[in-house]
Amino acid sequence: MDISEILGYINSFVEHDEYKAIVIANEEKIASKGKNYDDIKEKLIGKTFEIRSSIHSALPHFLSLIRDDKTRDFLIDNKELIISIHDQSKTGNLRILKQSLWDFERVSTNFTDTHWKNKEAAAKLLGQMISLSIESRSGRLKDENFKSLSASRLTRYMSQQRGEAKTIADEIEDRYPNVKFDYDILDIKIIGEVLLNGWHDKEAIVTALDQSPHYTPPGAEPAWRTVWHSHERTEGEFDHALMTMQDQFNNRSITIPGEILHVVGLRLWLSSAKLIRKNRHTIIKESKKYIDDLYKAGKLPPLPRDNYADDFRLGAYGGLGIHENETPDFQEIMNYLRDKRAASRDDKYPEMAKKLLQIMREDQQLFFRKLNLTNSEENIYYDVPILKYVKADEFVNELTSLHPEKQQLVFSALRARYQHGRINGELANEKGWLIQFKQKLLRKSRKLHKVARYNLERSIKWNIDPVLGQSAE
Repeated sequence: MDISEILGYINSFVEHDEYKAIVIANEEKIASKGKNYDDIKEKLIGKTFEIRSSIHSALPHFLSLIRDDKTRDFLIDNKELIISIHDQSKTGNLRILKQSLWDFERVSTNFTDTHWKNKEAAAKLLGQMISLSIESRSGRLKDENFKSLSASRLTRYMSQQRGEAKTIADEIEDRYPNVKFDYDILDIKIIGEVLLNGWHDKEAIVTALDQSPHYTPPGAEPAWRTVWHSHERTEGEFDHALMTMQDQFNNRSITIPGEILHVVGLRLWLSSAKLIRKNRHTIIKESKKYIDDLYKAGKLPPLPRDNYADDFRLGAYGGLGIHENETPDFQEIMNYLRDKRAASRDDKYPEMAKKLLQIMREDQQLFFRKLNLTNSEENIYYDVPILKYVKADEFVNELTSLHPEKQQLVFSALRARYQHGRINGELANEKGWLIQFKQKLLRKSRKLHKVARYNLERSIKWNIDPVLGQSAE
């Protein structure tokens, strides 16, 4: 029903029947739907009252629901910060505030005594988590927007100087001016996992806190972190760190992928800011050479097959957003690094294939779990074409040396691996190997006694032929 019709209906009670009417409504939503609301309200509504939630009455109860004693005492000491953030959010939603306190508790229960001693750092993290929890739960901060939060303030400022619109990160910083959103305590990736998925890993949280500049001993801050925090460091500290970072770059001493990308992003930014005498083309060329040198030296960490296990999702690493991470130049280098890490991973497959062959000889059940998707963490090769790195002759010789009962376990592992069309999917690169394996096994069977030959031919017919027949369709 149209808003004007509803108000007209109420007006009939007031004007004609002389009733006293109380209207409870959200004026902002009514005004957005009814064009003539202000005109009708002036004639119909005699007095307007605004209902506000009382955080001062509700907060003590919310804090009493916190189970962890240290967290509860800390929140009581910082209740003014909590009230301030709630007021700045302008949501007026006490339920969301209560849930945001629980979000912080999920993280703070992992704090050690050392982490609690730095009250300033803990309060900084509290401000970040409560404000982001409110933004997320109120629907203003979408899941897909979390990546933009990792961009540094300087990077976003430079974007605005180029005429680009404000990001969601800018809007959140404007809304909560007393909260510092630089994520140098906990990585935005970890905060996002807690707020979006309810997931938290104690080891990851403790490691991130220990690596934070708020908890590292004086002078122990990595050079690239000091350069990243150039706006909070003296000129002498910055110059020394920049020189150290360049020496580390020249010596190829930085091997952690996330740190490599931080250095790449910082060098691109320093070039744009005219703080180093290198153009972006030179930095791209030098960065690729750096990656090539690490790869040749065998120092480049392999790329995880699981994207969620990557080191720098959401454009951040080590609690800090990576400079220039959305620019084409940075993306080119990042993709180059990813490709080289994938090559580093693939280079290890031949040696891993030899170990798999040994497993087949010694433990056929484990061999099955390695190759197939089961409820086990051991199924590391279920989507990896690892068998193509095994020589078919060696596989046949090992298989035929097994007891017939153990041979059947190996055949079962192969059939389970390739069924449901997987030989044409993620394991298509093993199809040639499987055909070759069948041919060599048949050739080998002709040299065996009748029973052994019969058993192998039957095993091929039942376990291998259906798979190859399916792949040929």
